[in-house]
Amino acid sequence: MSGASHDAKKAPRTGAFFIACILCLGALSAGSVLATDCAVGPIDERVEVRQIFDGDTVLLKDGRKVRLLGINTPEMGRADRAAEPLANMARKSLSALIRQARVVGLRYGQQRQDRYKRELAHLIIDGHVNAQQLLLEQGLAMAIAFPPNLWQQTCYQQAENRARDKGLGIWGVDYFRPIVVGQQAVDRGGFRLIKGRIIHVDKTAQSIWLDLGSGMSLRIAREDWRYFSDRNWDRWQGRNIVARGWLYRRGEQWRLRIRHPQNIEIVRSEE
Repeated sequence: MSGASHDAKKAPRTGAFFIACILCLGALSAGSVLATDCAVGPIDERVEVRQIFDGDTVLLKDGRKVRLLGINTPEMGRADRAAEPLANMARKSLSALIRQARVVGLRYGQQRQDRYKRELAHLIIDGHVNAQQLLLEQGLAMAIAFPPNLWQQTCYQQAENRARDKGLGIWGVDYFRPIVVGQQAVDRGGFRLIKGRIIHVDKTAQSIWLDLGSGMSLRIAREDWRYFSDRNWDRWQGRNIVARGWLYRRGEQWRLRIRHPQNIEIVRSEE
């Protein structure tokens, strides 16, 4: 398929998505908050936001950074690379929510901070609206389960699935399609979707290694085995999967750590 015909085919879906986002932001700025069904639970702290870095990271008035739990949004540009598609739209969507509320609620994760000393929390608008769910419903974020902070992760995955089914946002953009191992070269690390067949399973004292061939391996660390109900690891061999997480390079090998079974989906070979 030529590039021109492919873009033409994709244009109606992309255009509809941007119109929907504009309508959504307009409604928020007018003062009506969209309802969400991912329960917010008790709020640990009410805070004011000074700056929005991107769709999943904000700076509080008191100087603390907060990383939103359970999701990952497209990366904004840095000095060494351009912004990912829809990164600015994700930031604008979160910004619209926060502008309306001014003071927002935080529900902290079981693990309170990450290695960068950012607070890890769910962002609650007007006491009852889950910001993570709204971003997922718009197709502006992907769900990611990151133990031990698993509160509402099933609900977040369901919200993502609804956006995927409609082809909204990132689910209608080629940039975010899974890398097919053995068919596509890996051009960058960072948060990625990886699609392939497990050709070999290797177990060590500390890790399960799922080899997809072509220099690509998935790792399940021992500390995360407890989250997997199927620990007969040999049965994983031959499965076709789509995995998600942060891809990194070690020598000539590309690796991705699987923290939770929600981050690895079993698929049919033709999907």
